[in-house]
Amino acid sequence: MITIFKDKPPSLKEVQGLVGGYVEHVAIPNSRDQMYVDEDGLHKDLELNIEASKLVGGPIVGHAVILKGEAIWTWDYVKVFI
Repeated sequence: MITIFKDKPPSLKEVQGLVGGYVEHVAIPNSRDQMYVDEDGLHKDLELNIEASKLVGGPIVGHAVILKGEAIWTWDYVKVFI
């Protein structure tokens, strides 16, 4: 499953809730879009996410969140998290 945000950035808590844990950024080749997944997904033995795996060209497990356009996390936005 993939959840896509386009219009405004979701909160860190919201993305963590969707993926089920701490978030890990996964680069999408040839794209400005951002993908986030559960950083412990492999250890949790989450199911292979075929759709997300195709986007990145490698195995992705569990729920993926994609940020596009105005929803992309910028440094100014991320500074609030740390």
